[in-house]
Amino acid sequence: MPDVLTSTEAMLAVDRDFVHFELPDPPGEECGVLGIYLTESGEQHFYNQGISVKELAYKGLIAQVHRGQQNTGMNASVDGRNIIPLRGPGGPEKAFVNGNLLDALPDRARQVGGENRYTTIGGDDGALPTWHKTRSGDFALNHNGQFVNRMAIQQQLPASRREQPSDTWLFSELVAQEINHEAMTTPRLAAALVRATKIARGAFSLVGFHNGDMVGMRDPNGFRPLVLGDFGEHGWMLASERPTLEAVGANYVRKVAAGEIVVINDKDGLTSIKYAQAALRFCRMENVYLRNPEDPRVRKMRYEAGRILAREAPADIDMVISIPRSANDAAQGYADELGVPLVMAIEKLVDKKTGRVPRTFMAQGEERRRKAKTSYVLNRDLIRGKKIAVIDDSIVRNTTAEVIAQKVVGVASMVHFRSASSPVKHPCFYGVDIAKPEELIANYKNPDELARSHGLDSLAYLSEEGMQSAYGEETCGACFNGEYPTELEGYNPHSKKMLPLVSVR
Repeated sequence: MPDVLTSTEAMLAVDRDFVHFELPDPPGEECGVLGIYLTESGEQHFYNQGISVKELAYKGLIAQVHRGQQNTGMNASVDGRNIIPLRGPGGPEKAFVNGNLLDALPDRARQVGGENRYTTIGGDDGALPTWHKTRSGDFALNHNGQFVNRMAIQQQLPASRREQPSDTWLFSELVAQEINHEAMTTPRLAAALVRATKIARGAFSLVGFHNGDMVGMRDPNGFRPLVLGDFGEHGWMLASERPTLEAVGANYVRKVAAGEIVVINDKDGLTSIKYAQAALRFCRMENVYLRNPEDPRVRKMRYEAGRILAREAPADIDMVISIPRSANDAAQGYADELGVPLVMAIEKLVDKKTGRVPRTFMAQGEERRRKAKTSYVLNRDLIRGKKIAVIDDSIVRNTTAEVIAQKVVGVASMVHFRSASSPVKHPCFYGVDIAKPEELIANYKNPDELARSHGLDSLAYLSEEGMQSAYGEETCGACFNGEYPTELEGYNPHSKKMLPLVSVR
C-alpha cells in the first residue's frame, strides 16, 4: 500500500500552482556536543523515576541534530574510569537504530557524552567521541570546532601516532599523551587540556571525560557555543545550545565563558578555571544560519538584521517571501520595516518518518542529491503578478539564488533578492564548511552582475556595518571579511590558496 499523501503532497498532485524543487542548504557546521553528569544520589533518583541518563543524552542529540548528521557518537561510564564508546553513521535515530543500540551502553551510567558530527572529509573513520586508555583510566572527548595547526600538533607526537583521520583525533592523541605525564596535576584532564591547547590552536568547544571528571572547555576566542545547565541537586549538563538543555528538562545556568574550563566531579561539584584571557570572536555564521532557529535570542538578532537590511536596501514591493527556516525572522524584520506583509509562499517539507525538516548539506554524494529532491514547495499563486522581495540568510555558492530565481522570475511581476548577511568571500578554518574561495560566487560577480545573470530586478547584501549592528562586533566574520582572529598554518588570505595540511572536516 502506498504511503498516505501529506496535505501538501495531495495539493501538488492536483494543483499546478504548487511546485516542488530541490535546494541545497547553506554551509554546514561540523557538530554539536553534550555531556551529562549525575551525582550518586541523582542517579538513584533518576533510576527510581524510571529515567535513564543514556536515554536523556540520546534525546538531547536528537534535539541538536541540526548541527550534524554525518556521524553520531556517545560515551557512557558508571564509575568514571571505564568508558564505553558507541558510534554510528548518520543522525541519532539512524546511528543507533531508533535507540535500540543503546543497550550497548550501561543502564545505570552516571556520565554520558554525545556528539552530532558533520564532516567534509574523514567520513566514518573520524567519528567521535575519541576514546583512549591512559594510565589513570579511560579518556573520551567530544569536540565542536577545528584546529588549524596540524603540523605543530603532529610534531609533539611519536611518529606512530601522527596519522589520524581528523584534527580532533590528532588533538585527542596529544591530550592522552599529556594525561600520561607522571607530573600531571589534579584535575588531570583539565590540566592536560590546558597543556595541549598551548600547542593546538583554533576553534574548540570540548566536552571530555576522564577519571570521574566531566570537563567543558571553550577556546579563548569563543568561536563555538557551549552552555551549562543543571538538574537541580541531581547533576549537571553541558550542551552546544540552550534548547538542547530544555529538550531534556535541564535548567539553563549560564554560558561557559571563552577561555574557561568547568570541571564537574563528586569531590568538588562544579569548579571553574579561567585558563586564558578571553578575546571574543563568536562565529557570526552561527547567528546568521547555524544556531537553532527556535532560540529567542537568535530570532531577535536575525529580525534586527532584516530591519537593517530594509533600511540599507529597500524595494518597492507588495510582499516579502522567505526561504525557510533560518531566513524567516530576517524576512519578518524586512517586511515590518517596509510595512508590507510576509507571505510564506515557500514551504520546506517535513520528513514523514522523523517529523523534522531535513538538512541536505549533511548528506553525502547520492544521498545528498536524493534528500534534496523534494525539500521545498512554492505556491506560485501567492506571488503571481506581485512585486516581491525574497530574503535568504546568506549567499554562498549561488545555488539558492539561482534556483529560487528560476521558480519566481516570470511569475511575480518584479523580484528583488536580499541576503541578510554580507557577501561570503573567504574559507573558514574554524569548523564551518566554507572551504574553497573559487566556489564562492561573491569572488566572481558583484550584486548587479549576479542579479542580471538570474533575471532579478535587483540583488543586495547586508553591509558589514549592518552585520556588526545586528549580530555584535565581538564576532568572527572571517568568511565575510577575511580577518582571521588566529594565525593559520600554510594559508595566505591574500593569495587565497587553500590550506594543504589542515583537516577541514
